Amino acid sequence: MTRIISFNMNGVRSATSKGFVPWLKRSKFDVVCLQEIRADVSQIPEDYKSFPYQYWNPATSKKGYSGVGIISKTKPKKISTQFPNKIVMDEGRFIEAQYEGFCAISFYMPNGTGSEERYQIKLQVMVDLFIYLKKKTENGEPFVFCSDVNIAHQEIDLKNWKANQKRSGFLPEERNWITKLIKKLKIVDAFRSLYPEKEVYTWWSQRGQAREKNVGWRIDYHFVSSNLEKKLKEYKVYKTKFFSDHAPIILDLKN
Repeated sequence: MTRIISFNMNGVRSATSKGFVPWLKRSKFDVVCLQEIRADVSQIPEDYKSFPYQYWNPATSKKGYSGVGIISKTKPKKISTQFPNKIVMDEGRFIEAQYEGFCAISFYMPNGTGSEERYQIKLQVMVDLFIYLKKKTENGEPFVFCSDVNIAHQEIDLKNWKANQKRSGFLPEERNWITKLIKKLKIVDAFRSLYPEKEVYTWWSQRGQAREKNVGWRIDYHFVSSNLEKKLKEYKVYKTKFFSDHAPIILDLKN
């Protein structure tokens, strides 16, 4: 079995202070894809030095912002932080690791709620990401794309869908982008493939007791190439303890 965990940390230092590292050591992970580390490499807590293979891509355009990382049990064949979009590069939103049999991608999609400019940036990133993943599917490359995409795909993926129809994160063009990944590229939403009708959320607002009331959104995903769908075994959203406003999501693949 191969276990791939994805997690938006909302700050590596914050998540670490809440006990993330001891949990991760117990999690039996093979690969961990992290988003929103919000730290330079020099600011990564000492706790992570116990993991032999760790790779970080922080934002260079703004301190304490965005950034992604990958931790793995085995050494990757290759690590890349090159992505064909300047904003993604400057804001440290992409890292990819090549392993035996598949590649793992950790990606942090821009949030489109701040301004019209940021929404347009998000739309362009979506276009460039579609092209990037299209090339991989055309090449038959097995991949696991782990991401906070800041989009809930279907009504089942957020509690208050009616009230959010005009909000970035649930706009038709954003939702249609995920539909295109699934229908045109045959990319698989791993959770929804295993649990077509299950209502589970991965992010909760820090306002209005959203977490206590379970008023959430499912915006964190494992998307897998179609040639890995037959290997899907189990999927969990870890909510026993919270290290962030997101929950770690755990995908198990058959070997």
